[in-house]
Amino acid sequence: MLSVKRREFLASVIRTGAVLGAIFLVFLASAFPEPFENMRILEKSRLAFFYERALFPQYFFDNLQRRFSFSLFLVNENERLRLENQNLKAEQENSFQLKSENEHLKKLLHWSEIPGFGYVTGHVFGEERGPYRHAVLMGWDGVSKAPTVGSVAMDSRALVGRVTEVSKDALRILLIDDEASHVPVVGKESGSHAILSGKGEEKGLELAYYVQGAAPVEGEIVETLLKDGTISGIPIGRVHYQGEGHPIVLPFADLSHLSLVKVVDYAPLLKAAPSVDVKSHATRKQEVMP
Repeated sequence: MLSVKRREFLASVIRTGAVLGAIFLVFLASAFPEPFENMRILEKSRLAFFYERALFPQYFFDNLQRRFSFSLFLVNENERLRLENQNLKAEQENSFQLKSENEHLKKLLHWSEIPGFGYVTGHVFGEERGPYRHAVLMGWDGVSKAPTVGSVAMDSRALVGRVTEVSKDALRILLIDDEASHVPVVGKESGSHAILSGKGEEKGLELAYYVQGAAPVEGEIVETLLKDGTISGIPIGRVHYQGEGHPIVLPFADLSHLSLVKVVDYAPLLKAAPSVDVKSHATRKQEVMP
């Protein structure tokens, strides 16, 4: 039987030999890798069968779990789609019911559809100025449906005038401060009806022909009023009294610096546009339209 010291010595020798042997094998594998790689592949191929059998339960349960999760997802998705389909059917039935009620009410009211309207937008490229006249020229593409004479011209805020002439690539717009412009209007607050007349660029817009006792109110908004047409309610400006019994309108639009104008072809909003050769325009020296 070996003594304790001999056993310790033998153990240290074995450990040292194992470490040196491992270092030698690593060095040998680095120097000659091909034989060791072949041995590794051979052993791996021999153990592959056992690895596959050992991992089979894990693969089986993983696959089973994935199928179960997918089945639950399909069940939930089916339930969601079923509820969504029911809601869509209910909305469709409600829509059909409302459409039927709408048609019934139209028949009771003898409803007639309002025809659509067209519009063109363009930049102002010319201006006519004078003591009592004020008009602008607006370019348009010439491809869209041509606006008719009397179509309404607006900027981004309010009414600016109406079309008086139409050519292939330009429109002449008579502004509301021109002496030849007369617009039926109504006060939004007072309900007072009046005629808004242009007095030239310097004098602005004057309210006249309103009913005594129902005068426009200071600061109220003035809108267009159609007695024979179909469109009203286009804002123009606010009432301001320059003196007792002398109401004028301060327009929302900057009539002296128009840039982008939209022309809407409603049913004629204003009375027929005056001819360009009327007396109020007899002093015009040059032809502005092509």
